[in-house]
Amino acid sequence: MNKKYFMYFFSFIIAFLIFSFILSRLEKNDIDIVSKQKLEATKLAYKSILDTYKLAAKKDFNYIVKDKKVLKLLKKFKYSKEENKSIYRGLLYRELYKEYEQLKQSGLRQFHFHTHEGKSLLRFHNPSNSGDELIDFRESIKIANIKKEKSFGFEGGRVFPGFRYVFPIVYEGDHLGSVEFSISFDSVEKKLKDVLNSNMYVLLMNKETTLQKVFSSKRKYFIKSDLSDDYYLENSLISNITEKYINSSLIKRLNKKLKENEEFLKLHKKHESFYIPLISNDKGYIISFLAIKDTKNKFAGYIVSYLDFKDLIFITSKYNIFIVLCFISIAVFIYLISVAIEQRYKTIRNKKELELSNKNLQNIIDNQKNIIILYENNCIKKVNKKFTDLFTLSDINEYKEFENYIIDTKEEDFLTKNKFKKYVKEKKFALLNNKMLRINNTIVKKEQIYLVNINFYNGNNSFILVLTDISELINLQKIVYTQSKIAAVGEMIGNIAHQWRQPLSVITTCISGLRFQLELNNELDKKTLLKNFDRVKSQAMYLSKTIDDFRGFFKDDDSILKEFNVKEVLDKVYDITKDLLKANYITVKIDSEEIMMFNNDSIIVQTLINIINNAKDAFKEKNINSNDRYLFITLKKQNKKIMLEVKDSAGGVDDSIIDKIFEPYFTTKHKSIGTGIGLYMTHQLITKQLKGKILVKNKSYIYENKKLFGASFQIDIPIL
Repeated sequence: MNKKYFMYFFSFIIAFLIFSFILSRLEKNDIDIVSKQKLEATKLAYKSILDTYKLAAKKDFNYIVKDKKVLKLLKKFKYSKEENKSIYRGLLYRELYKEYEQLKQSGLRQFHFHTHEGKSLLRFHNPSNSGDELIDFRESIKIANIKKEKSFGFEGGRVFPGFRYVFPIVYEGDHLGSVEFSISFDSVEKKLKDVLNSNMYVLLMNKETTLQKVFSSKRKYFIKSDLSDDYYLENSLISNITEKYINSSLIKRLNKKLKENEEFLKLHKKHESFYIPLISNDKGYIISFLAIKDTKNKFAGYIVSYLDFKDLIFITSKYNIFIVLCFISIAVFIYLISVAIEQRYKTIRNKKELELSNKNLQNIIDNQKNIIILYENNCIKKVNKKFTDLFTLSDINEYKEFENYIIDTKEEDFLTKNKFKKYVKEKKFALLNNKMLRINNTIVKKEQIYLVNINFYNGNNSFILVLTDISELINLQKIVYTQSKIAAVGEMIGNIAHQWRQPLSVITTCISGLRFQLELNNELDKKTLLKNFDRVKSQAMYLSKTIDDFRGFFKDDDSILKEFNVKEVLDKVYDITKDLLKANYITVKIDSEEIMMFNNDSIIVQTLINIINNAKDAFKEKNINSNDRYLFITLKKQNKKIMLEVKDSAGGVDDSIIDKIFEPYFTTKHKSIGTGIGLYMTHQLITKQLKGKILVKNKSYIYENKKLFGASFQIDIPIL
């Protein structure tokens, strides 16, 4: 082989291998990003579920176990003779059996009392089995009865493993023992599926968590995992998941691939969370392994989720295409290099190379979806096909006329025709960058909105003007705003229902009373009729006024400005929402000044109702005690601004997400009640429409000797 061609071939192979390696790393990175997000989502959901059960366990402990009757029985048990302990054990069982049955309905598997010595006192799930030593087997019981501290976490047991919440019991300074509330993985799995849909969730436990701790008679409850002999599953005697897991053809197929996967064989032995992306039957999946620790902070097993990963096939196919294109591109590149070298001494080659370079540049910009205009010394030197198609200008001397297609508008962040010409001529790029233009598209016969961006090349005298069509994005923002309005109207229908309930009841009572009196006797005195007619008329007028109030605050045109009293707006918002708030046991306190301003009162109403409804949902979702539900609204004037604060006592916003609550479609609520557009639109209305500011922070405060904690929304709006 000719040495020259051998060098070309060798260069091609090296370049192809390098680019193939880079593309494979990029492909893995794309898959890893999605896989990590899904693993983190599972981890967050798992932690949230355990925290929810922890709160429930604390509540049940304070409500059930701290009952004086129960505590006295436990004290008598501690100090009774051995032959009498079974009597008090039976009394305790009878005292709390009904509560145990109720707890089982909420997912509880074990309700277990322990003695102060760390022995089993009473297993409600197995009352005939007690008195066995637990303190050497169970770290949680050791913590509760030696350190006298609460213990929460996953742990194996003498009968079942579970997610345990163990509390020390102290009465009148006397340590009586401890009690545990244990949740099965079946309960956790149901919650996980509610939050993150998956083909299957299963709990794999190591030998230390299962066989080494349970009574020998209870080892029948566990079977080896088909993934690895290192892990065990609860069998179908105690778990509803196992049978589905074993019989699922999809899981069998994926597990078979996992056992052949070198990455899985290596990673599962590290006892850390990991994930394995797989393709089976032309479908993509992510199998996530979430490592869980026991109460000793030692590895106990994995929660395995089998999630659909539809984009895996797309990503793999995309990078396979890239590799093919890379092969072709490198081949073309090497070929061009060879041609360039062979023709380097010929003057004609320089001309062809220049023409090829210009052609490639034109092809590149022609293939762009954006409009691209190259300026040199304030003159347009080159444009792309998108430009000529849109403006129907073919001659370079006519290119400047595209500025005539710009439509003048007074909208904020938009450039007029004259300003655009001026800033381009004077090279005021800071005033051009990220501004918008309205351009008349004569082809489709409609206006389009373009975003302006400037890039420099070959010194300050040359620059590239890029116009990006963002019309669809603007329309999408309008759709989001419409969704917010529809959601607000939906909330208002609920308020109307509360507002109308009492007047309708009065009207019904009047009509029923008249009918009853007519049935008793054929005549009614005029005074009685008039009195009832007046009552019906009064309530009907109230209903009509309610309709006018609600209709007045949800007009289609939010651009109408007028002078109004902000205090009166607050009063009307309260009138609209008071019945709904009362129905949810929420006490409202309003402290406001008389402030006049010139703006759109409908927008202020909508933003306040969004915040109030958000607070109402928070009270319900966090199950705040009905005696501790407060909403404080404060209005005052300061430095030509109205300062409006709305704070609640609903427990505040998690610090990890408080910076995200104004993002579109972000919600902490269950998917059945949360859309994620209410607070986003509140932020948009205040900042864009009212030119104000809105901040949220968590706040602790005291009211009527009660220590309260909640979210505080602080709104500043300039007074026009």
